[in-house]
Amino acid sequence: MGINRKYNSIYILLLFISCAPFVYTPPELQSVQEQELLLEYELPVDSVWTELLTYVTRSSYGIDTIDTSSKVIEMIFTSLNFHKYIQGGFLDEGGFNGYKGDYLDFIAPTDEFKSQLDCKITIQIMEGTYGGTNLSLNVDYTLRRFKNKKRTKLINEWNFNSKDPLQLMDTENDASFYIIPSYQIENQLKNSFQLFSN
Repeated sequence: MGINRKYNSIYILLLFISCAPFVYTPPELQSVQEQELLLEYELPVDSVWTELLTYVTRSSYGIDTIDTSSKVIEMIFTSLNFHKYIQGGFLDEGGFNGYKGDYLDFIAPTDEFKSQLDCKITIQIMEGTYGGTNLSLNVDYTLRRFKNKKRTKLINEWNFNSKDPLQLMDTENDASFYIIPSYQIENQLKNSFQLFSN
């Protein structure tokens, strides 16, 4: 009788563990709406453009294109260890063998560098509405997961940008997952660009 009770208790415990709730805590989505990616200067367009050209030629970002007629510069950046540049929230699948940890590690693990983040940074200079100059900034993010260490066999690819978070639907668990920028790139650039007016 005592043995049966013992096994019944173990069975109930295992049943409870296997039915632990599925919980996903998204990153701070409000931060996406709060981002201001437009800078204003009380300087002529050509002055700000000259400052920007000086900055990008000295920066560690790779220069993709410089369009002097449209006053647009595109830079590129790649990271194999990208957790400080994007956020995916926290996932707890519940159950005995369920995943528990950073959602980014769940969908794009960085073991043996099989995942990478590619960024295209677009900066545009234009004349302000009431004089002066405006500088707009946007980063397009592409997160890729590969089957092999050489990163030649693509498994998944996810795209989003500075103002539009990525939403991934999970119909099985009736849940939505989000990936957003951490805004480290955007904030670092804005802090540098704000020095143009000094």
